[in-house]
Amino acid sequence: MKRELIALIVVGIIMVAGILIFSLGNFQNSDLGSNIEYPEGENQITEKGNTNSVEQNNQSNIQTAEHLIEIKNFAYNPVELKIKKGDIIIWVNKDSAWHTVTSDNGNELKSKLLNKEESYIHSFMEAGTFDYHCTPHAYMKGKIIVE
Repeated sequence: MKRELIALIVVGIIMVAGILIFSLGNFQNSDLGSNIEYPEGENQITEKGNTNSVEQNNQSNIQTAEHLIEIKNFAYNPVELKIKKGDIIIWVNKDSAWHTVTSDNGNELKSKLLNKEESYIHSFMEAGTFDYHCTPHAYMKGKIIVE
């Protein structure tokens, strides 16, 4: 009787832990907007899927645009993107595999491992060409050209 009670308690604890882990995972991945980390002082996307929208930067009266790059089928789409200084790029991982956005040279781009539906955002303030890759999948390459 005592063994059965202990076994029942252990099974109950495991079930509760599983439900909590499952619920937390669904909550964190439930909405694209909730996974975007914005640098302090940056404008946020007001609608899902809103790409290339022009917004007023309140701090310096500079027009900025937001661009979306999807990480899908083990590729960045688009692979190459031309933007203006101050523009914001949002990378969204649509694959079930984990990916990063990592500068080939320097530390301009350095995302964490992004799970499915997680996002990384970066604003480019300097002109130049920025080549990047996915750390776990080095064959995945992308390029940002800032004018």
